[in-house]
Amino acid sequence: GSLRATTDASGNLYIGARPTVPTGMTLHKISPNGTTIYSNTYNGDNDGNFSSMKIKGNTAIMVGGRAVNQTVVVARDLTTGDVAWTANIPGFVGVDVEIDDAGNSYVLSATYQDTTLFTGSNLLLYKLSPTGSQLWVQNFNFAPTENPSRLKLAGNRLTAISWFANNS
Repeated sequence: GSLRATTDASGNLYIGARPTVPTGMTLHKISPNGTTIYSNTYNGDNDGNFSSMKIKGNTAIMVGGRAVNQTVVVARDLTTGDVAWTANIPGFVGVDVEIDDAGNSYVLSATYQDTTLFTGSNLLLYKLSPTGSQLWVQNFNFAPTENPSRLKLAGNRLTAISWFANNS
């Protein structure tokens, strides 16, 4: 499974991971002196396959998914580690996430091509409000199969990194 770690301005360490049992998304908060402040697992509807997380302000946005073409997004309160909201949106698995200054989340995922099922995948980019409501989705089809890898927000510009295969 995936593992991501980052720190806040106070030096606390946040580790996002997929536990082995149960499946889900775990958020660990560790103080600068090494004391575990909390270790909370979200296991909504047997959600697994943790992929990525970002923190901004007092919020952590975690993404992952299930094998049923469902991307799972979980917002956590960094003070307590409790779940603030969840969203289930179409897409294989949430690959990466970014948060803008207004608290909106951008989620990178993929889905089956619109033209013929099981012939490849398209890149999906979602924008969610600070409460988890979908604001928009963009579907990109550059090649027979897009494989999203990373998402980066710099200022007001989003960059999605993807590799693609053309079946050759």
